[in-house]
Amino acid sequence: MEFHPDKCEVISVTRKKNPISYPCHIHGHHLKHVNYVKYLGVHIISDLRWDIHIDNICSRANSSLGFIRRNVNIGNPRVKGLAYQSYVRPVLEYRPTVWDPYTVGSIKKIESVQRRAARFTLGRYRRTCSVNAMLTRLNWESLASRRHAARLLMFYMIHYSLVATPMPLEIKLHPVPMRVENSLAYHIPPSSCDYHLYSFSPTHFRDWNILHEVVVRASSPEVFMGMIHR
Repeated sequence: MEFHPDKCEVISVTRKKNPISYPCHIHGHHLKHVNYVKYLGVHIISDLRWDIHIDNICSRANSSLGFIRRNVNIGNPRVKGLAYQSYVRPVLEYRPTVWDPYTVGSIKKIESVQRRAARFTLGRYRRTCSVNAMLTRLNWESLASRRHAARLLMFYMIHYSLVATPMPLEIKLHPVPMRVENSLAYHIPPSSCDYHLYSFSPTHFRDWNILHEVVVRASSPEVFMGMIHR
């Protein structure tokens, strides 16, 4: 496979204030160093923050919601809700197992899109109207809860080798804590910073370890999802 130099960039993932930059070349062409890149639809920043990606998907989702508001001129909440779920929510839920945020500000920014969609769906724009009540009426769970379920499902599939993402051997060989709810619990590695503490593996080691034995031994991904949504 040959790479086109003009379509290649270099990003150094580091938290150092003054990182060492090494020159990279392809076919004699010097490659440009950048602070963030878009890879398979996800914006990856050199310091592993997700601010740029979240700003991008919220902007796109709000634009899509605005388009629906301008063009779906009917009073049927069901149709409006389907439009939101079909054209807006997928933008906010693309690859959430990778970038699921842990900061309050980022979580609220994403949830604000769905809250605006709830007002549009039910046609209730007064400040005195409770958006939480609207979400309950529409039976829309929070996007944070949906991301949590999606990440647990991915962890289930990794555990049972249903996806091509092997679990590191050294993790399985570690002894697990004594106080766990199931026999398939994992050792939780220590974290020296929030970036690692709230990343995929440590977060879902903790969440997996508190699941009941029956849940972690579910016979299929569908059964597993049904159990964690009870």
